[in-house]
Amino acid sequence: WRRHSYCQLSNIRKLKVKNFIRIVISYFLFSYSAFATTIPCIEDLGGGVNISDNTPIFNNAVTNYEAIKFCTTVTVGRYRFATEPNLIDKSFAIYGAIPNSPALTWIDRDYQPSSSTRGLFHFTNGQSYVNDLMILAKSGNGGAAISIVPKIGGNSAQSGINNCRITTSGGTWQHDIYVDGSNLTSPQGVRGLTIFNCM
Repeated sequence: WRRHSYCQLSNIRKLKVKNFIRIVISYFLFSYSAFATTIPCIEDLGGGVNISDNTPIFNNAVTNYEAIKFCTTVTVGRYRFATEPNLIDKSFAIYGAIPNSPALTWIDRDYQPSSSTRGLFHFTNGQSYVNDLMILAKSGNGGAAISIVPKIGGNSAQSGINNCRITTSGGTWQHDIYVDGSNLTSPQGVRGLTIFNCM
């Protein structure tokens, strides 16, 4: 009886571990194929590392697509945001050039943020994904690199921030990553947010 019970318990533990591994793998697979449509590079829309301000191109991408990819690594150049981007009021994913690589894509915030909690990438509704970026405060003081602040009546769904570095050189951050779910009441708060390998 004891041997049989132990085997049952062991099998249950193995099943839980397998299920956990499946959940983790599913998250990353979903994170990198979250949207069925083709993900454009910002270069395809007129942006790039030699552009004085990528903000208008980024805003256009948020309006017309479900995801955007910055297709150049830090070894080649940096993407400058010279003005504050619009709020992201929909499910949207932002990708660096190479998934889960130490060769991150470099984003410069080069403006003064409008508030202490306003993110360079500021999500207010739906699924939010930010992957494989280095985000630097080149100028401006305060704000956040990434903010997830669902609006009243909005949701946070299943969101993720993966393989990101947040740093400064000339500017400062009030928050690296800012999350506020106080506008959500049913269910309460931001739920289902995964932050992995970020510093």
